[in-house]
Amino acid sequence: MGLTERWRDAQPIARVLVHTSLTGLAEALGRWTADHDRVLDGPAEERYLFPPRPGVPTRAYRTEIAWPIRSEPGRSSPPTDHEAK
Repeated sequence: MGLTERWRDAQPIARVLVHTSLTGLAEALGRWTADHDRVLDGPAEERYLFPPRPGVPTRAYRTEIAWPIRSEPGRSSPPTDHEAK
């Protein structure tokens, strides 16, 4: 699961493309934001690129999730792309 930082409409976002299950996503986001001196700054946006449907195996699901983020107060970090570890 690779979280990246991107900009959308002048707002930095943490973005992830999820294949199959959302299990562990909240924990991964928490680690990523802490590791990159960021905090969540609004509700998540989910976009179902290949949603669940009858007869479709879960391995085929694709969901893009984006969370608005900001630098943590008192710290300054330039907005750059980072791959989650």
